[in-house]
Amino acid sequence: MDEIKKGMRRRLTRYGDDAFVLFLRKSFIKELGYGDAALDKPVIGIINTASDFNSCHGNVDELVRSAKDGVLAAGIAGV
Repeated sequence: MDEIKKGMRRRLTRYGDDAFVLFLRKSFIKELGYGDAALDKPVIGIINTASDFNSCHGNVDELVRSAKDGVLAAGIAGV
């Protein structure tokens, strides 16, 4: 039975060498300042869609900070 891949090992680009592709993926993320301990955790992407075009977006920065704080408090790496 095939191993179910999770986290950084999911959906790797196919160059014929999964170890090399995983190395590339980790090196790009490490360049952002994340270490091995952070890369062993699940990764959650947090996107800020705030703009000055719509006053409804006025509290988005606060919501994003709260979401990031919650993700970090749960022990997950927020990117």
